[in-house]
Amino acid sequence: MAAVLDRELLAKIEVISQGPNKDLLQRLVDILYLQEQYDDEALTPEESAMVEAGLEAIRQGDTSQFISLEDYEKERGL
Repeated sequence: MAAVLDRELLAKIEVISQGPNKDLLQRLVDILYLQEQYDDEALTPEESAMVEAGLEAIRQGDTSQFISLEDYEKERGL
């Protein structure tokens, strides 16, 4: 993967990595990295649409469809 990293993206990552969401950023990066390493398939159009819908809900402040990471881990016994 010989892509040039976008300076704006790197700047955003740097800001997040120093803020209160740094742990979440690390987990997301780990998940995406593992998918890149072990799964040659990209997200399906349906999966991409679900991600976009979730992001739009967050932008609008609607978190009713989400649970906290702590609750998720508790439910899964992690």
